[in-house]
Amino acid sequence: MPELPEVETVCRASKPVLEGQSFLSIQLNRSNLRYPFPANLESILVTYLIIGVRRRAKYLLIEFKHNLTLIWHLGMSGRVIIENADAPFLKPSPHDHVIFMASHHYRITYRDSRRFGFLLLSPTEDLENLRPFNTLCPEPFDNSKINRTIFYNRINSNRLPLRALFLIKQSLRV
Repeated sequence: MPELPEVETVCRASKPVLEGQSFLSIQLNRSNLRYPFPANLESILVTYLIIGVRRRAKYLLIEFKHNLTLIWHLGMSGRVIIENADAPFLKPSPHDHVIFMASHHYRITYRDSRRFGFLLLSPTEDLENLRPFNTLCPEPFDNSKINRTIFYNRINSNRLPLRALFLIKQSLRV
């Protein structure tokens, strides 16, 4: 499974390519990955402005102006390939399951040989109520959810060894 640093790298690489753009087309080369693709994915997302790309745990979240978020998990072997559509591109693979064509002529290909990844759609306001987002600890670098005082109080109120305390996600949950 791509680890957190890999997902963060994909997020940082995708952000300048996608934010402020829209998808012109979405090509699904199969009907499902780990889960079936959202019904009418292309008609729901095409032409809507992408207002944000962020990461939450190991999920890539692409937020659209019409209050929908595309939840993208890379699975165990998933890769995101970003290419300029005007330049010669990598040889297609039988594992290229989803190809997004962005409005500024970038091709974003999701390649996953094991098909453990997935794409889901959710209303943006419902995201934090969905599993697994509703059980995740705060992001360590997201200062809006946790600050020094909250962190200190949560740790100080426990008598567990520090290592065990960090492994129990509910103890630090906001």
